[in-house]
Amino acid sequence: MEIKKLFEDRYEVVLRLDDLEKFNIDFLEFMSSKIENLDIFSIMLNNIDKYCSFSLKGKKIIFETFFIDNSYFLIEFNIIGVLSKDGNFVSKVGKKLSICNTCSLIFRFSSFDILCDFCNYLSNIEKQKFLFLLNFIKIFKYRNNYFLIIDDSIFLTKLFDSSCLQIAEFAEFFSCSEIFAIKIKELGHFINIMNFKK
Repeated sequence: MEIKKLFEDRYEVVLRLDDLEKFNIDFLEFMSSKIENLDIFSIMLNNIDKYCSFSLKGKKIIFETFFIDNSYFLIEFNIIGVLSKDGNFVSKVGKKLSICNTCSLIFRFSSFDILCDFCNYLSNIEKQKFLFLLNFIKIFKYRNNYFLIIDDSIFLTKLFDSSCLQIAEFAEFFSCSEIFAIKIKELGHFINIMNFKK
């Protein structure tokens, strides 16, 4: 189990398959259960607590779990507020919890060569469509993977032509997690698509 402090209010836990064996957790049980109901969840929180300059007790925490490359779990914990003495939730300054009508769709390219094929495809579409797409899509390298993040509001625009962007031919759908999209944008390396456009 590896714990990494990303920010003061954000922590990442890498849980490998042999960690499950160490804690006598069956893989299928882990996949089918709510992680917060397992003993290992409190162990993770206790370990994170050691990295904090404050106690996690009384903090409002959200988390997401991802199974990466069929080899390990990536669990991200975000501290979004505290519980006051009267038991009411107080959001941290700058933390907006409103629900947006749109979300980020995340696709993953299986290799750099496939990414290049996708960029070559983009280089052959009309310039007006290409520039329009740049308002909605971004490509990042994160943890030796290449991700395309697309704002799904693109599908609501009148200018969108579904024939000009056949993402599924080049990349596989990975997630629609806004938290993971933010993580990729903050910690990943941005790839400028304009470099591929002649």
